[in-house]
Amino acid sequence: MWITLQQYTRVVGSLTEGRCAGENAEDLAIDYRLIANTENGSVLETVALLHASLDSIRQAVTASVPAARLRAVTSIPSAIASGLTLQGQSGFVYIVGGEAIMLKADATCWRSLPHASSAGAVEALTASALKLFSDGTTIQILQVGSPVELAEGTKVDTAFVAAAAVALAKSEATNLLRGAQDAPRNWSARLRGPLMLAATTAAVLFLSLGFYFEQQRKTAAQEVAACSASEEKLWGSVLPGEKYQKGELLTRMKKILLRHNREQDANKSPSALSFWGEIASVLPNADKIGMSVDTVQLSSDSGRLSGRVDRGESDPLSNAAQLEKAMNSSQSLTARGEFETKEKEIVVRLNLAYKPAGMGGKNP
Repeated sequence: MWITLQQYTRVVGSLTEGRCAGENAEDLAIDYRLIANTENGSVLETVALLHASLDSIRQAVTASVPAARLRAVTSIPSAIASGLTLQGQSGFVYIVGGEAIMLKADATCWRSLPHASSAGAVEALTASALKLFSDGTTIQILQVGSPVELAEGTKVDTAFVAAAAVALAKSEATNLLRGAQDAPRNWSARLRGPLMLAATTAAVLFLSLGFYFEQQRKTAAQEVAACSASEEKLWGSVLPGEKYQKGELLTRMKKILLRHNREQDANKSPSALSFWGEIASVLPNADKIGMSVDTVQLSSDSGRLSGRVDRGESDPLSNAAQLEKAMNSSQSLTARGEFETKEKEIVVRLNLAYKPAGMGGKNP
C-alpha cells in the first residue's frame, strides 16, 4: 500500500525510535524522504542523529570556519543514494575509512557497517551484499585508489565519492538540519527561501515590465503629439475661419459633410421654380405659333398650363401639337394636351408632370 509523506510524518518518530536502540524520538533529529512508489508499496528513507551530536557538529564547523555556512548534515550512504548514480552496475560496495557501504543503484536498498581490513574481508562483504540484494544484482567493489565514473561521465577517485555525493546532493535529499531543534517546523518557514527567490524573480519581472510599458507610453505620447500637430495643421487648411479645437476635427468634418449632403439632396428635389425653368427652356418661339399664356399652375412635381395658339393653315392643330411635342422633348417633363378649336385659334390645356433626371426622370 502506498502512503504519503503526510501519513509518514505522523509515525516517523516512533519508527525511527524503534530502529535506534536505547534512544528516544524526542532526543533525535530526524529527516526523511520518499524514494519511490513500487508495486509492493512506498519506499522511504529515514536518517536520524542525536540532537546533542548534531549541535556538536554545528559548533565545530562554526569554530573552525566562522565564515562558512553549514548547509547539509546527512549520512554518507544517504548522500550517495540520493545524489549520484553509478554507470553500468546495479549494485556496489563502497569501502573507505574503515566503513563499508552496500548500495543498490536505484537507491531502494542500502546498508552501512564497519569494515576491518583483513584477509577475506572483501569476499565476506561481497557475500553479504549478494545476500542483501537477493535479486541477482551485479556487485562492484569500490576501494580507495580506483577511479569511479559517476553520472554524466564525471570520474572521481573512490576516496572522494562521498564528498562529491554530498556536494551534488539535490535539495530533496535527507538533511538532518531540517530536524534540528531550532529548525522551522511549519510549511511557510520551510519555504521561506524558495518564496524569497520567487518574490525576487517577480520583482525583477515587474521591473522589466514597468520599463517596457514606460517605453511604450513614451512612444504613444510622441505619436499622439505628432497626430495632434497634423490635426491642427489640417484644421487651419480646411477651417481657416474657426478656432482650433483639439480632437474635434473629425466630428467637425462629419457635421460639415452631413450639412453639405443635405443641401445637395435639397437641390436635387423637385421645386416649382426649377419646374418653371425647365418649361421655359423648351417652349417654342411664341411669335411663330401665335402663342399666348392664360394661366399657369405649378407645384414641385406637377402643373397645368392653359393658353392659345394660332390655327395651322394645312392642319389646324399643327401649332398645338408642336407645343406639346416641345414640352415632351425635355428629359424631366411629361405633357399631355387637350385641344379646343375656335374660329382663328386653338385653346390648349396641358397637364404637366415634372421629375428631374437625377430623381428618376425619363431616360435620354
